[in-house]
Amino acid sequence: QRKTIEITRANADIARREKEAELAEKEIAIRERKLDAEVRKAADAKKYEAEKAAEADLIRRQRDADAKKYEAIQEAEARKAAAEAARFAMEQEAEGIRAKGLAEAEAIEKKAEAQRKMGEASILEMYLAALPEVVKNAAAPLAQTDKIVMYGDGNSSKLVRDVMQSSSQIIEGLKESTGIDLASLIAGYTGAKMIHVGKNTSSYINTKSISKGGGISTYRSSVVIEKTAKHAKASVDCASLMLDDISRSDTIPAMDVRTADADVGHEAKIGRISDEAVFYLMSRGISESEARAMIVSGFASPVSKELPLEYAAEMNNLIKLEMEGM
Repeated sequence: QRKTIEITRANADIARREKEAELAEKEIAIRERKLDAEVRKAADAKKYEAEKAAEADLIRRQRDADAKKYEAIQEAEARKAAAEAARFAMEQEAEGIRAKGLAEAEAIEKKAEAQRKMGEASILEMYLAALPEVVKNAAAPLAQTDKIVMYGDGNSSKLVRDVMQSSSQIIEGLKESTGIDLASLIAGYTGAKMIHVGKNTSSYINTKSISKGGGISTYRSSVVIEKTAKHAKASVDCASLMLDDISRSDTIPAMDVRTADADVGHEAKIGRISDEAVFYLMSRGISESEARAMIVSGFASPVSKELPLEYAAEMNNLIKLEMEGM
């Protein structure tokens, strides 16, 4: 029994030692797992710290990159704005230079035109002052004759016609020698001027022109209605008769109306000799040249009626002579 007890004790001691060894192993395993967990935790913490540091560094670099990009964009916008401002300033300067050049060119052109007109007016005044003396000297030899036998039946209209032809030849000679067309200058300055100042005033301008052989007729009128000329009436009537296809007639009216209570009118008519009218007169036994002369005389009758009788007769005779051969 004692031996059994010792064996039992020995077995119990072995079992206890085995149990202690097992507990020691378990404790070692627990410590190993705990140590592993601590190491892993430390590693995870370091990893997390590294990741956070990398993320913070990335954010910082992105922020720096965005800041540099923004600065570059702002600098580019500033340069663009400066370039636009410089371009606008240059455009404005160029526009100013161009406007100044145009204004100077226009001023020079107007000055040249004024000088040209002043020169033409001076030349016209000089020739108009000298023309009567020229015509007088041209007709002087004819005035020295006792009888005008050189004109056939003594028709004085032929004498007047020759004097006019001599004047025309003198004017043509002046044109060839100086290049100045005196007839055109005179035509450019002929016309009528009417100024209304009082109330209920009226005026009537009636002009007649006949062009033949490439002649040019130019009429200029000026009608001025002042502010004080209430209910004024003004009428301008221009009639031109063309005897061929190469002549010309120009009408240049100027109406300066300074009040709303005025009646102003202008009428211009240009015509030719009607073949039907010529045929009608020829059917009555009148020659073609006489028929044409009668039509022209009828056209000019409002003017001839205002002339003294002897001048009206000479005017009609001149018309007949001019119409011969047409």
